[in-house]
Amino acid sequence: MKSNKGKGGKLLECHNAHSVQVIKNILDWFRERTDNNRVYTFYSERENKDVYMIALRDTMGELIGYYEKHEYRNRETGRMYEI
Repeated sequence: MKSNKGKGGKLLECHNAHSVQVIKNILDWFRERTDNNRVYTFYSERENKDVYMIALRDTMGELIGYYEKHEYRNRETGRMYEI
């Protein structure tokens, strides 16, 4: 199987089964309410950064995707994947 990583491939094809389920759960949570827009996903101690999944919405509030936001700062105190 050819890798789609970095070549515009489908998002879920480049993740393992656990990650695919986590992504699907978060996307479902984003769809539940228009104010469900940010989920803390990871902390890198080496880089002192927090990583979040951020909902992308159209002008009507419909979910159209997400992006990962990297914030370089002191560690988040919230729980990872708390939705």
